[in-house]
Amino acid sequence: MRNERAVVPASVVLEGEYGLEGIAMSLPCVISRNGVERTLQIPLDKEGEKNLKICYEYLRNVIESIS
Repeated sequence: MRNERAVVPASVVLEGEYGLEGIAMSLPCVISRNGVERTLQIPLDKEGEKNLKICYEYLRNVIESIS
């Protein structure tokens, strides 16, 4: 890594992005030689928000079922 601060999709644990937390999902992130510098929260339309929450709930349920 050349410390370019590239924006790439990365799996990060949500910490309030889109009102969600505690589950790792792939989001656009600024990456540097130190790792994820920050997560970018791109605007979503209503359908995008709905689909994101469906995926979040699915992942949460899977994790709960194996815990």
